[in-house]
Order: sequence, then C-alpha cells, then structure tokens
Amino acid sequence: MSRGAEAMPTKSSIKTDVLTLFRTKGVAAILSTQALLSGGIDMGILTTYIPIFLASFLGMNVYERGMVYTIGLLGGVVGPVLLGSYAGRVGYIKTAEISALLASILTLLLIPYGPGANNVLVSAHLFSLMFASFSLPTLLQSQLVRVSSGYNKDLAVGIFFTVGFIFSSLWTGVIGYMIDKYSSFQPALMLMGTLGFLAPIILISRFR
Repeated sequence: MSRGAEAMPTKSSIKTDVLTLFRTKGVAAILSTQALLSGGIDMGILTTYIPIFLASFLGMNVYERGMVYTIGLLGGVVGPVLLGSYAGRVGYIKTAEISALLASILTLLLIPYGPGANNVLVSAHLFSLMFASFSLPTLLQSQLVRVSSGYNKDLAVGIFFTVGFIFSSLWTGVIGYMIDKYSSFQPALMLMGTLGFLAPIILISRFR
C-alpha cells in the first residue's frame, strides 16, 4: 500500500507538469513547428537525401560528391554558431523564422538543378542551405527552455527531441517513397520546401 500511495502523487505530478507545459505560451507552436521542419529542412532529412540527390540525380562522381557535400556540411557547422549569437541579440523566434524561410526557398531552388550542374554553384547553394537549416533545432530548443521553468525545462527538451525523432522517421519514409515512385527529386523537394514554409507561418501567427 505504501508503495502505491507513494507512486500516485508522482504520476499525478508528471501529468500536471505536462499539462502545465502545454499551457505555456508558444510551447505547442514550437512543437508543431518542429514536426513540420522534421520533414522539410531538418538536419536529418537533408543529411539523408542530399548525398543521394548529388549522386543519383546530379550524376556527380565520388570525388565531386564528397567535396560538394563537405562544403555544405561546413555551412551546417558555421550556421548554428553565428546564428545562435545573432539570436541572443534579436530573439530566437525571429531568427528561426528568417532561417526557416530562407532554407525553404533554397530547398525549392534545388529543383532546377540537373546533371552537369556547376559544382561551385551547388556547393555555395548547399553551404547556404545548411547554414540556415542546421541552426533551427537549437533555436527552437532555446526558446522552449526560455519559456519553461524548473523541472519543465527538462521535460520540454525531452518532448522536443521525441517529437523530432518521431516525425523525422515518418517524413523520411514519405519522402523516400515519393522519390522511388516518381523517380525524381522534384516532388520530394517541393514537399520539403512547402513544409519548411508552413513551419515559420505557425511561429509568426503565434508569436506576433
């Protein structure tokens, strides 16, 4: 009986913490944004399909693909550092909105590329794309921590990564299916860009 009596308050407390967290302004919007970004311009999606895009649809050889992709990843390293510093001054949400819109546009602009595309141009394009997109999880997570308090901070971060993992797995399957079905990256890139555009709309409507 004593164990049951001790467990019940803990369970009730966790439930209360979750409900309190979701009542906090902006939390639901941030989690919804992460769910969309996971299928659009998230790090997981880009690192999964960009190498395939370069190899199968742009026809790059191993050397070209390695160089171009490495330059793109360099943008993904530099971006979070610079944008994180910038966000500390102007706000995490504002920076996330701008980054998501820019990354969405850059994703859609991948559509016109084809075999024989200029490697320097593609490298600069991927550098810019990953510069903008790789910072988004950190920006959203930082805003979640800012609006949460106490134990809810840890809970918010845990839920954030859980949402990201679940939706990233789902969207990865959907995008892979589209590429196989149409034998083209164009429909997949259109979907990714659209999801990326919808995400900042949620932030703008909730935080403006």
